[in-house]
Parts: sequence; structure tokens; C-alpha cells
Amino acid sequence: INIPQAILKLGKGTIKLGGEVKDYLGAQNFDGEIALDGLDLHEILPQQEQPSKMYGLAYGKFTVKGAGFTPESLATMTGEGSLDVKEGKLSNINILQIALSKISMIPGLVEKLESSLPERYKEKLKQKDTILNKVNLVTSIADNKILIQSADIDADGFLIDGKGEAGFDQTYRIDSSFTVPADFSASMVEVVEELKYILNDENMIYMPLKISGKGTNVQVLPDIG
Repeated sequence: INIPQAILKLGKGTIKLGGEVKDYLGAQNFDGEIALDGLDLHEILPQQEQPSKMYGLAYGKFTVKGAGFTPESLATMTGEGSLDVKEGKLSNINILQIALSKISMIPGLVEKLESSLPERYKEKLKQKDTILNKVNLVTSIADNKILIQSADIDADGFLIDGKGEAGFDQTYRIDSSFTVPADFSASMVEVVEELKYILNDENMIYMPLKISGKGTNVQVLPDIG
């Protein structure tokens, strides 16, 4: 079976499929490409019971290979591709605030910053949501998991560079480097001098960070050691 192109509408977005199935009455070996164009994450992800909601438009391209279309055979599917999210947002969670609040060796850190930072930086700590300016994931599929080879996230107030894995059940884990842009870091150090000890060579506040969870139930755990 050859499928030059199939176009599926999913909410406001589109999924384009193309490829072929060899021996479709027997082994059902398939090889194809999938393109995502403007899928609305808030529409397509089940989030009704989640404390936080995810918003954004997903764009991506993936190649996939496998044999068979039963749930058991799809577990052996392999592939690779990339995913970009535009206009991203996590509601009811401020990852920057949570990460800084976990620096337990500086008591009251967030409170000190919120009271003394310039107004434009205070807002980044006080805002209710996490605004994601750019999200780019380079992935592969193997062993019934999505392997995140690189995650590049540019949020309002911090940057994340990491890698990890995600399951098809929406569970995920990312081990990352969390940094705060140099100008924002400099203002923080002026308020809390001890923060200078976690500046990297580019004068950005830096810490290893683990992000894990299921759906939008996010856990943020800095490596304080």
C-alpha cells in the first residue's frame, strides 16, 4: 500500500502522513513520515484533571518504521524527528520561582528577590504562569519510548538545555542545565550576594535541574549538591 499523502484535521491543526506498507496481509512492514502543523496542545492533550494546563502550537516532522499495527507490535516502532512549540505556556506554575525556592542554603531567597529586584524582574518571579518563548525537541523513538536527545527551552526568565525520555502514557523525565540570562542574574546577585557562587563562566546563574512528571503535573528538582 503506497500513501503519497494523507491529510488529517485535528482541532485547529493538521497532521500529514505519507509512506508505504509492505506485505500488508502478512508482516505489515511500514515506513513513513509524519508532519505536524499547528496542533493546539490545549485541544489534543487530556488535561482536565491536571493542576496546570499546557498551551501552544506544535510543529514537527518524524520518520517512523515498524511492523504490525496492534498495540503490542507498535511497541517495537522506531523513528526520529524534531518538535517545535510556539506560543507556549504552562498555566498555574512558575518554574523559575519553584527552582529558586529550592535553593535551601539561602533562606527566603525568593522573598528577598521579589521585594528588592527592579520591577521588570519582579514580574518574572510573581507571574502566575510560565511563558515558553521557544521549545525545540530533537527526538528518536525506541523501546516504546520517545528519547529526547536534546531539549532547548527558552522561557521568560530562564533557559533549559537537557535530554531525557518520555513515554506514550505522557510520563517524562528531563535532566537539564538551568540558567538565568546574564542581565537578570546580575540583578539577582546585587540583591542576594551569595548567588554569585552559582554563576557560570558566562555570568549566568546555573544549576543542574531535573524535570519530571505526567502530563502537566510537573516536578522541578534542582541538584543542590
